[in-house]
Amino acid sequence: IPYKLNIINMVKSDSLFQAGMQPLICSEKESVASGRTWTRTGSYTSYYQNNIKRKNGHYYYTFTCTYHFPHDNDTVYLAYCYPYTYSDLQRYLRELEEDPKRRL
Repeated sequence: IPYKLNIINMVKSDSLFQAGMQPLICSEKESVASGRTWTRTGSYTSYYQNNIKRKNGHYYYTFTCTYHFPHDNDTVYLAYCYPYTYSDLQRYLRELEEDPKRRL
């Protein structure tokens, strides 16, 4: 069954979604089954000005996409960009500190 997702009250007039970018999806069941985590997917992706007016007189924008959930009773996460956690940052900084080529 396809599910249509609408995110409203976006304020940027331009978006990478207008150039064909797709949202990132992470399915817990798919991660266990295939080892894949975040993948760009979705169909009928669009980004457009809606008719909701902001206080400054400009209008809000809406992001819309359709997604088919492949697994029943799954937990699925949606993201605009690849998540970068504090733990990721700490690991990267530790690798920099331990790299002999980068030491002072």
